[in-house]
Parts: sequence; C-alpha cells; structure tokens
Amino acid sequence: NSSRKEEGGHAARHRYAVGVAFLLMTALASGDLLEVVPHFASLVRHPLFPFYHEARDLLALIVALYAAHWLGPTIGRWAVAWFLALHLPYFYLTFPTALPELARFALLVLVAFFSVHIITRHHRLEGQLNSLAATLETHRAAEARRAQEADTLRQAGAAVAATLRPDEAIERILEQLTHVVPYDSASVLLWTEDPDHPGEGYLEIVGGRGWPDPAVVMGLRFPVPGNNPNTVVIQQRRPHVLGDAPTAHAPFREGPHRHIYSWLGVPLIVHERVIGMLAVDSARPHYFTPDHARLVSAFADQVAIAIENARLVEAERKRLEELTVLYALATVGVEATDVDTLIQHAIQIIGDILRPD
Repeated sequence: NSSRKEEGGHAARHRYAVGVAFLLMTALASGDLLEVVPHFASLVRHPLFPFYHEARDLLALIVALYAAHWLGPTIGRWAVAWFLALHLPYFYLTFPTALPELARFALLVLVAFFSVHIITRHHRLEGQLNSLAATLETHRAAEARRAQEADTLRQAGAAVAATLRPDEAIERILEQLTHVVPYDSASVLLWTEDPDHPGEGYLEIVGGRGWPDPAVVMGLRFPVPGNNPNTVVIQQRRPHVLGDAPTAHAPFREGPHRHIYSWLGVPLIVHERVIGMLAVDSARPHYFTPDHARLVSAFADQVAIAIENARLVEAERKRLEELTVLYALATVGVEATDVDTLIQHAIQIIGDILRPD
C-alpha cells in the first residue's frame, strides 16, 4: 500500500511539473503576438521590449530543454512542438515581412530538437549504463553467494566425513544440514531393497532432528512403491519438492508429520546406487525452492559417501569381532581338557564380547 501511494504521489508531482512547464512556455512563446495586436502597441514601444523580444524565445526553449532533461525526452519533444505551434499565428499574420525572424526562429527550433535528441541519447546511454551496473552487481552478488555456498558445503562435508561411526555420521549430517538449508525437521532414511523384487523395498528413518518426539519417528518404514513422495525420489533418483504436502499426500495430515507443509526429498547415491535419502521439512507452505534442492543435492552427494564409508567400516568391525570370537573359541577348544572346561571358557568369551565393560 505504501509503495502504491509513493508511486501515485510521484505521478501527481510529474503531472504538476509538466503542467507548469507548458504554462511557462505558453507565457514566454506567445509574446510575439503582442507585436501584432494593436491593443499592446504602447507595450511594444517600451525601451525594454526589444530585450524581452530577443530573450523570450531563448527562455522558452530553455524551459523545453529543462523539461526534456528532468521530465523525459518525450515531454521535451512535445514542449518544442508546442513552442512551434504557439508561433504559427504570429508568422501567419506577419509573413513575408518577418522572413529574418522566421529564419532565426527556424534555427532555434532545429537547435532545440537537436538538443532534445542529444538528451534522449544521454538518457538511453545512462539507462544502459545503469542496467549494466545492476547486472554486474547481480553477478557479483551471485558469485559471492556461490562462494559462500561452496564454503558451507565444504565445511559441512568435512564435518560429516570426520567420523566413521554410522550413528555419529547421521547425527552430524542432520546438524550440518541446518547450515545448508534452514528447516523445521529433517530425517535420514536408508534404503533396503527386496532381493526378490528389484526396485521394491522400504525406506527406514535412522536419524531425525527437530521432531517433538524423535522416538516416534525412529524406525518408521515407508514402502516403495507406495503412497508417499519418497517413491518419486527413489524411483526417479532425483530431488522432489512438495509445496503443499498435506494436499498431495494423506500421511502429512496425520501423526508426527502433521506439522509439515513443505517437503524436500533428495536421494543419497553412491556409485550409481541409491542407499537412502534426506527428507527436509518446513512448517511454511511453498518454502523450498529449486536453489534449496540444488544445495541439498550437493550436500547429499558428499554425505552419501560418508554414510557408505561408515557402514563399510562398521561391517568390517563386526566381521572382525566375529573372527575374534571364532579364533578364541578355536583356541579354547584346542586347550580344553574336558567338555565342561570348554563350555565354561566359551561362555566367558561370549560374555566378554557381549558385555565388554
């Protein structure tokens, strides 16, 4: 409302200025009629009239050029045309006796039109320079924003990659994601594929942040394919944005997901293989933009590798523990002198593994 009021006030001031300029030009340019109207004969014979006679046209054209500069070249051209129209009655009444006056007047009009043309070019070049400056400023701002985004992604990825524990990696992902895209809640979901039906399986929430009760959402599974936006993310292997999630999918209208209005899902892909996805939520409708999807996708490319590395390390650790148990049991089996001793040592080894502290 305030912006419209300012625009209306500016338009009113512009119209007022145009009216004043044309009235002033009319007063100055119509002075030639005084010479052909008998009623003003005494005024024409006044000693100061020659000065006024020579100066009024110049003053009128100065007003026209001033209007062209401050009110726009189009106003300036109309002002010069109005100046010419005001003189037509005078030259009609005095032609051909006023040929020198006509030549002087024609020269003034040509100079005025040429000056307005120069002002027009000046305005055009000034507009182009302003547009170029605005474009350069936009490019600088975009470059600065991209540099900041790259630095944020680098720091976030480094923080996640610094751990090889899956649970800690997931927690760091959710923590660093807040620096990439502000959100109200977010989840890390891992993909489990049905070995008998390729392309089908389920996503399971293994980490969450921003939920009123994280225990409620931990372990939730979403079938793929199914009536959920996760299906689009997994099957099409691309980010998917919902601006009005409750309208698009019924699960957003109930349970722990009731606060979600905007939803962004991004796949976690390692070596062309989907291992899960990131789900980012907002309580504001139509919150996420293509830029958000781009940033979260870049972040997901980094953290997917970190998750996969952590899972591989965890799998190797468990395998090493199993081998350690088998080796210990084999050693006990060789050294035991009877079955009771073997069972007793085996129970002790398994207990040490299950309760290391």
